Amino acid sequence: MRSLRRTERWWRPTVAVASVIVLIIAGVNLRQFFTEAAQADDNLRQTRGRLLSRDPRIRKQGDHTFVWAGPRAHPPGDEKAQWFDFTGAPFPANELQFGIGMDSIRAIDDPLFVKPSDPRLLTYVGRSPYRRDEVARTNDEIRVIGVVQGKIARAYPIALLDRHEVVNDRFEGKPVAVGW
Repeated sequence: MRSLRRTERWWRPTVAVASVIVLIIAGVNLRQFFTEAAQADDNLRQTRGRLLSRDPRIRKQGDHTFVWAGPRAHPPGDEKAQWFDFTGAPFPANELQFGIGMDSIRAIDDPLFVKPSDPRLLTYVGRSPYRRDEVARTNDEIRVIGVVQGKIARAYPIALLDRHEVVNDRFEGKPVAVGW
C-alpha cells in the first residue's frame, strides 16, 4: 500500500466532520441517532432470520399454533395460503428460522440420463453455483451421488443437485427421491 501525499490526506477527516455537521444542521440528535443504530444492529444479531412472535407467518387459533408454509404466491392473509400445525412442537414457533419458501427451488421430476462416455455430459452438467473453482474437464472428473437399486445403477451430478437439490426418479416403477 502506498503512502498518501499530503494533498490527498486532508479530505478523509474533512468528510467525517462535514457529515457530522450535516447531521447537526438537520436537527439530528447524534446520541439518539447512534443509539438507535446500535439497537437496530443488536436486534438484527439477536433475531438472525428467526420469526418474531408478532410475525404474520405465525398464527394462533385457540390452543393451536400454525406457521405459514407458503407458497410465496399466497402470503399470510391470502385465503389460499397453506399453514403447518406447529402445536406441541418441542420449541416455540418464533425460534424457527424461515427459509426461502416452498417450491422456490424446482426439483428435477423427469431426469434425463446419458452414458458416462457421452461428450455432451460436460455441457449438461455445467458448473456448481457454490463451487465455481471445481471445473470438470473430463466426464471422469464429474462428482456424482450414485444410487444402486437391484440391477439398476444411476449417477446424479452434484453440480446439478446444487441447483435443484432434489431429483424425483423411479426404479422399476418405485418412486425414489435423491436429495442433496
